[in-house]
Amino acid sequence: MVRGATLNKETRERITAKVDEFLVSSNARAVLLVDRTGQPVAEAGEMRGFSVAKLAALAVADFAASEQISTLLSNPFSSIFHQGLGRSLYLAGVEDELVLIVLFDQRVNAGMMRIKVKAAVEELAALCKAVIVELEAKGEGDDIEINWGMDELDFDWMAKDLSDILGS
Repeated sequence: MVRGATLNKETRERITAKVDEFLVSSNARAVLLVDRTGQPVAEAGEMRGFSVAKLAALAVADFAASEQISTLLSNPFSSIFHQGLGRSLYLAGVEDELVLIVLFDQRVNAGMMRIKVKAAVEELAALCKAVIVELEAKGEGDDIEINWGMDELDFDWMAKDLSDILGS
């Protein structure tokens, strides 16, 4: 039997602190950590000028589509980079559970951001593993499902949400 587990306040604060640290060290404009349904886990930085919910939903859809492409090519992708004129976007998977979304501008070189994102993903992955170990030590067992991620995306939900977002 799979049992659900929720994150306690202390764990959420540890995750948020890592996201805050990454924002400062990377010189990014905004950082979001979301689960595979687009639900925010932590956020930091400038969130003005766009809807966080829309960005998160579209970013996880983009990431999921890219994962499927990588499967077809037998070449797993761990991150996606979108370069714009004023802002760029970096998406990176964290332990098959979360997606790190990083908005940055021309103040940061894309190559440097890639290095910083890789380090942040490793730190967040270690934190995720530690959370799972803590929950298992509390007797939750191996069949635990943390509310921050899902094994399968609900594409019906995502299609409806995206059509609402896009106004279709």
